[in-house]
Amino acid sequence: MELRLTDELRDRLDRLVTDAGRSTDEVVQEALTNYFAELAAKRDLESRAYHEAGHIVVAALQRLGLRKRGLRIDEKGVGLASVMRKEPDGSTDVGDDPRRTATIIVAYAGHCAQRRFYPDCDPSSESCDKELAVALENEMSSEHSERCRIDAELRERSKSIVDEHWHVIEALAKALWAKHWAPQWPADRRWSHQYREKSVEREEVVSLLSRFGISAVLAEV
Repeated sequence: MELRLTDELRDRLDRLVTDAGRSTDEVVQEALTNYFAELAAKRDLESRAYHEAGHIVVAALQRLGLRKRGLRIDEKGVGLASVMRKEPDGSTDVGDDPRRTATIIVAYAGHCAQRRFYPDCDPSSESCDKELAVALENEMSSEHSERCRIDAELRERSKSIVDEHWHVIEALAKALWAKHWAPQWPADRRWSHQYREKSVEREEVVSLLSRFGISAVLAEV
């Protein structure tokens, strides 16, 4: 991409850098570097909407209950997809378990969707989901080779579901991203440390899913 500076803009930049003792080219290069860094940060933040939408859509398809708080992201990119997932309970060698399997698939769907939207997204956004998946896989089998097989199989299954239902995930993510930043309220029920959030409540999620022929299971909480 070629960027051209007008004579007027170049004169202004020259005046800005006179006291600093730097050339206009150095200032332009720094400005461009900062500009593209800001673009990347905004793109990464937007990708978090796809992350949470991936969780919610795949959870509905896996028949996990959707909880009342819907899905949300805060200004730092921390997200919440409120579903009734299986939590690790310390069991050992439980073997093939439907709820653990569904939860692992849903856990991996977030980053799969995020990377499809923005391949250069921050890889650390998967860390909590990966931690949950590994904990559940450890309960399913004590054999390392079997856990590796389970992980690879369920990660691939998750990606396939994301790809197949991408149009639904994209629609939900766009709906979330289009929301205005709003204060979390009431204060004692904030889910993150940030003051503002974008959110899609469960009723809107269910309505959107129904337009694509997906009937969600609703949790009581």
